[in-house]
Amino acid sequence: MSRSLIKKVCTTMGTLLLGIGILLTLFLLTFTLMDYKPGKVETISLSSKATRLEVSKTLKILSWNIGYAGLNKEMDFFYDGGKMVRPLQKQVEKNLADICSTLQTHKDADFIFLQELDIDSRRSYHINELEYLKQNLPEYHTAYATNYNVLFVPMPIAQPMGKVKAGIATFSKIPPIKSERHAFPFNFSWPLKIFMLDRCFITSEIKTTNDKKLILINTHNSAFDGTGHLPKAELKFLREYMEKEYNKGNYVLLGGDFNLSPTSFSKESFDSTYDIDNAIVIPFGTFGKDWKIIFDPEVPTNRSTACTYQKGVTKVNCLDFFIASPNIQIESVNCIDLEFESSDHNPVITTFKLIQ
Repeated sequence: MSRSLIKKVCTTMGTLLLGIGILLTLFLLTFTLMDYKPGKVETISLSSKATRLEVSKTLKILSWNIGYAGLNKEMDFFYDGGKMVRPLQKQVEKNLADICSTLQTHKDADFIFLQELDIDSRRSYHINELEYLKQNLPEYHTAYATNYNVLFVPMPIAQPMGKVKAGIATFSKIPPIKSERHAFPFNFSWPLKIFMLDRCFITSEIKTTNDKKLILINTHNSAFDGTGHLPKAELKFLREYMEKEYNKGNYVLLGGDFNLSPTSFSKESFDSTYDIDNAIVIPFGTFGKDWKIIFDPEVPTNRSTACTYQKGVTKVNCLDFFIASPNIQIESVNCIDLEFESSDHNPVITTFKLIQ
């Protein structure tokens, strides 16, 4: 090859690499400028006519990560080692209808916490799942907070996930006087964070007949990040918030998808299918001795999406539960075993009373 041809090839390659670098820089700059930047605390709803909650009443609450109606048992997921990005649209629609049917079966619940609820995402064919559920659960007041708002997720490269707008929602038969979105002050570093979730939790304040408040907290904490730093830091942040409200004399109940396993959860749980490699247990002493971590030790709440679900084979875990302040009496807890038919999580129901 002649010297002039080598020079020409090198020049062409240099120009090409420079062009790719410029395009990548513009891509990252654009997405950085357009990155969703919620405030530390944002008011979702206010009501001056909220009903006071009778202290002696037994209450029921259901929590469920619905997996944006896209992670039924036939799905694996590329983020967790699988291959698929999304199911067919008809499957998403069926999943959502099945999820709604389950919620309607348990509509005696006073409160419902939902996580991974899409309102405008390519992965769920831009179906507004929040509006669908609101229409089918008209007896509930709804508070929604966005925690994932990205114009375009470029992974996987062969079939990008695309636009995602999703969040968490609290459904309540007893209208709260105030609901707020609280941002977690932790995230991945740039540039990864511009394509990741902006984690948050929803607080709903309900007046009680003894002039206190029931503070309901719906959360979806960060998934395992290789070190466990993010979910643990978020839990500490939540604990400090809960203790502050409890010290005011209020009742505090936290629920959701923690991406952590409860304190005292045993590696023998669920036999050989327990996903011990991806399990981080809340350390003893994280909460005071009178605080209650409420979970069902018999039924898994979450399954691995590295592969499709096969009962007795697929790895499972307990990531969805409740934490209650000492002035709340827990009467029962039950994880509903749906065998991950329409979501990669099973719903959890707890009944409780407020101690006067």
